[in-house]
Amino acid sequence: KDFWDWTVVKYTIHRLVIIPAVVYIVCSFLPLSKNVLGLCVLLAAMPAGATTSMLAAKYDRDPEFATKLVVFSTLCSIPAIMIWSSVLV
Repeated sequence: KDFWDWTVVKYTIHRLVIIPAVVYIVCSFLPLSKNVLGLCVLLAAMPAGATTSMLAAKYDRDPEFATKLVVFSTLCSIPAIMIWSSVLV
């Protein structure tokens, strides 16, 4: 019950869908090979790092929210990375 926070969902969608889509569009206009384009998009589609929650705890900046964000984005990244991989093939 406490895990479902719409702000976390919003940031996860931005992290796993919108940012990689922007990277894909921008890199499509650059003279990059298909491998480099795919690598850039997949790196942009990675979940929030665990250091996010560690830094939030260290600086007293809502570590519970940061932990929810890391866990939720990591769980959602599995299907998101598979979808991005199939788009890039």
